[in-house]
Amino acid sequence: MFGAHSSNSLELRCQNCHREKEGHPRKRSSLIKFSDDSLSTAEEQTAVCTTCHNSDDLTEVDWTHAVHSNKVNCAKCHQLHTETDPVIAISTDDRRQLCVNCHESR
Repeated sequence: MFGAHSSNSLELRCQNCHREKEGHPRKRSSLIKFSDDSLSTAEEQTAVCTTCHNSDDLTEVDWTHAVHSNKVNCAKCHQLHTETDPVIAISTDDRRQLCVNCHESR
């Protein structure tokens, strides 16, 4: 695993977030994919993230977490397997532009 979530101190395995692969490889999988084209809903994807990331703490950091938490999956804005999450390091103006890009398309 790569990125911030791969730290040995976290003791995470792929299964912690993506679940166990069940059954025969040709059968439908219950693995969670974190993306817009996932079979899991945004709410299901967010629930996995909030098993470790406290939703109250996230809301305190940025109010948009409370507004989007069950409507937009976390991976829509955050990069989960990079060394650092690019959305954290961008300027307020650039972050605002991400919001505009998404909301203009709706």
